[in-house]
Amino acid sequence: FDHSLDFYEEHIELLEENTPENEDLIAESLYAMGNIFAAMDNPDYELAIEKLVDCLDMKKKIFGLDDERVTAVVYTLATIYEKAGHQDKATDSLAEALHSYKMKQNKAGSVKVYHALGRMRSSPDERRAAIECYKEALKIRRQIMSLDDIELASILYEYSILLILNDDHAIALPLLDEALRIQKSKNGLKDKRVANILLRMAEVHVKEEKYDSSLVCLEQVSLIQNTLGDDSGIDLGSCHYFLGVTYLARGEFKKAITSYLECIDAKEWETKQLATIHNDLGKVYGKVRKFDKSIESFIHALRIRKTELGNNSLDYGHSVYNLAEVHMANDKHDQALNCLTEAIRVYKLFPDEMSEKTATILEMKGNTLHSLNEHEAAVSDFEECIELLNALESNENEDSSQVTSSACNEQAGRVNNKMGHAFAKLSEYEEAFDSYREAISIFSTLSGNDDLRIADIMYDVGDLFVSQGGDDICEKSIQFFSEAIRIYVLQGKEKDMKVANALYQKSTLLADCSENDEASSLLDDALEIYKELLNDDAVEIGKAMLLYGRLFGEELVCSVSLSRKLSLTALTLTFSINPLFISLNSEDAQGKNDEAMTAFEEALRIFRISLGEDDINVSLALSNIGIIHARKLEYAKAVAKCKMALKIRVLRGEQDQDIADSVFNIANILNDWGEEDEAYQYFQQSMKLYIKILGEKDISVAICLQKMGVIYWDRGDVDRSLQSFIDALSICEQDDGDDVSSILIPVYRGIGDCYYKKEEYEEALENFAKCIRIQKLELGDDCIEMTAPYNSIGLIYQKEQKYESAMSFHVKAHQINEKHHGKGSKECASSDFQIAKVLLATHKYEECIGRFRNHLEVCYEGSDDNKEVAEVYHLLGLAQSKVEEYEESVNSLNKALNIRQTLCRNPDLKIAETMLDLGKVFGEWGDSDEVSPDTSHSNA
Repeated sequence: FDHSLDFYEEHIELLEENTPENEDLIAESLYAMGNIFAAMDNPDYELAIEKLVDCLDMKKKIFGLDDERVTAVVYTLATIYEKAGHQDKATDSLAEALHSYKMKQNKAGSVKVYHALGRMRSSPDERRAAIECYKEALKIRRQIMSLDDIELASILYEYSILLILNDDHAIALPLLDEALRIQKSKNGLKDKRVANILLRMAEVHVKEEKYDSSLVCLEQVSLIQNTLGDDSGIDLGSCHYFLGVTYLARGEFKKAITSYLECIDAKEWETKQLATIHNDLGKVYGKVRKFDKSIESFIHALRIRKTELGNNSLDYGHSVYNLAEVHMANDKHDQALNCLTEAIRVYKLFPDEMSEKTATILEMKGNTLHSLNEHEAAVSDFEECIELLNALESNENEDSSQVTSSACNEQAGRVNNKMGHAFAKLSEYEEAFDSYREAISIFSTLSGNDDLRIADIMYDVGDLFVSQGGDDICEKSIQFFSEAIRIYVLQGKEKDMKVANALYQKSTLLADCSENDEASSLLDDALEIYKELLNDDAVEIGKAMLLYGRLFGEELVCSVSLSRKLSLTALTLTFSINPLFISLNSEDAQGKNDEAMTAFEEALRIFRISLGEDDINVSLALSNIGIIHARKLEYAKAVAKCKMALKIRVLRGEQDQDIADSVFNIANILNDWGEEDEAYQYFQQSMKLYIKILGEKDISVAICLQKMGVIYWDRGDVDRSLQSFIDALSICEQDDGDDVSSILIPVYRGIGDCYYKKEEYEEALENFAKCIRIQKLELGDDCIEMTAPYNSIGLIYQKEQKYESAMSFHVKAHQINEKHHGKGSKECASSDFQIAKVLLATHKYEECIGRFRNHLEVCYEGSDDNKEVAEVYHLLGLAQSKVEEYEESVNSLNKALNIRQTLCRNPDLKIAETMLDLGKVFGEWGDSDEVSPDTSHSNA
């Protein structure tokens, strides 16, 4: 360049000295010098402009203003002005050149000017004008009948870049295709411009989410770059970036990470672009669960965006939201909530473009809070989400946008459903039902009444009725579970897990309503689906076997009454927790117990395999196995299993009612086993737990007091027994629950027994009468449980010598025994014995003798002698003496005396009474050979 300039300088000097009239030659040299100054390695644009201005002045003088040779200089000068940063002068010069070319109808020149103008106006503010220039250049260029050339390829390429920046991808892509075809035909595949065109095509494909196409383009770019080398001038950083985006979308996360890292190293990025790369890298690390690296990348992006754009920018909000997603995937819910809250704050600043996203994040935040059991906060976010969705739907309806409105409705239905779950957890049942009702209404409108989402809500509503409790929960819940099943079957999903779960729930409810046959049939159907969908050791199968155990046990009932929440943890049988419980001793009942045991043991096996030794379901199965052992009178095994179950609950750190129930169950079994001292300890412990957990006025405390009252009674401590029963009564009188009556019956009976023992007969009668009154209401007039209070009242009337009343009650007890146990049973003989005593007292000796003999034959034949046998012989002897059957009377009294003397080696009042009565009989008989009446009297 320096030598060229020297020659041109010398050329101009020679012309000026020798032939100054050849100004056109001087102008040409000036023109050449201007171009050289602009093209040097260190361009001197000012000197270039100076030479070109001199050239222009000469040419205007020589050729006139409108000559194309002048226009050519004007165009060149414009390009130098642009390079020198004199944009206004460049624009003016290009406008002048364009005017001239159009005057001369020089289309090629016009194309050049429009091309230059487009290139010069590529800034964001002037992008629309630049696009119009390229559009015009291309339009005119296509009117020229010429072969495709590099210039056309350049126009197409540069025009496409502007269109891409303007998001006009559909227009840009065919232009890039054309540019690529031309460039490849002129320079071949291994060309820098070809690579850059492919790169822009890949960018379009990425933005249109056509990742297979983008990958093809980017692989060709990589191939060209490898051929040309590192100095090829290809934008390798962008290539790696688009590869990262493509691999991320295709799920090839390791390749995506490599591409993003190479992209960062490939070139110096603007800070905003670097933030985007780090943000994307954070997403990929999150996908491969490298959470530390993911968080590090997001924080890097956040710092840049906060510094460059501020913490109210949309990009900052995006990074915060992405960080929240990673925290959620990493189960860092507190951090996730903080990020979601911040993202919502930012997005609310852009209501026109981010309202839908804000609604989505509010839903996510509500879901997260709900999973953390922060249900009130979850409801608040759900409600705000629905308000926003309603506003969006209203706006979209005004704009007549069906698609967005439908999407809003879909989300509103989903959020209402979730809000129903949250309200249910808060026990705000009416609000929960309202939310479920709204969700059903939305989904019905969108998809009809047989949509699977409606079926899922029906299932949830059924579960909610169970949670709510009440007298009619069984019927209501079953209706909703049935509707859920109907929809799933209608949709061809009769073998779906939801169907099995609904069948299981229905079975549980029917079992609680004592509809065991139907419950068993439904459970069979549920188990069939579980076995088809799951492995043999699935927890669901274990829970089904747990329920089978309940159903096989005939009298087995749920330890939690229907007025409380029913759940899987309520599947514990009870043993004597109900004072009216009657053990099953028949062969059929024993068979049921065996079947129940088999089911519970299978449930235990499954739970241990699937959930581990310390799971709550293992504890449930052990408890039930223990109770079956107790029902089979295998008390040692029963206690061992129930203690194992209790240990699991204690080791889990539980301090809830289930612990107290477990302790109480063990106490019951020990009590029935006859281990009263240990039973007493467990009853006391369970009562303390109930007081701590439920309060000292809870009905469970009353049950414990009643049980301890019985133990005090068995120990002969009548005063403490009476106090326990009275304390239990005080609690029961303040409880209006459905199950309180079953507790009042044994409490009133216990109080009556204590007052009878204390010979306070009026109080005893009053309490026995209350016991009978409740039993009639609860169990009917002739239930077997009525015999005990009837006999007790009869005994009181015997003590008061009100024999007619006594006979009335003993006869009622005897009739009930005959109905339930049959004539000739021990139970009938026992009540018959009391009738015989009344007959004896009312001098109906013949009648009572037969009853006494029947009692001895039925109850004591072949058994060891005991006090009860002695008492019967004693009374029989007295009756026989009254009908002058003296020999039989003496025999009976002697048997009574011998038994009592054998049983009691020390002096005893009963022995004395027997000897006294024996002496009287001898006196009446007049048989002095056997023993003198006086002797009998003195011994007595």
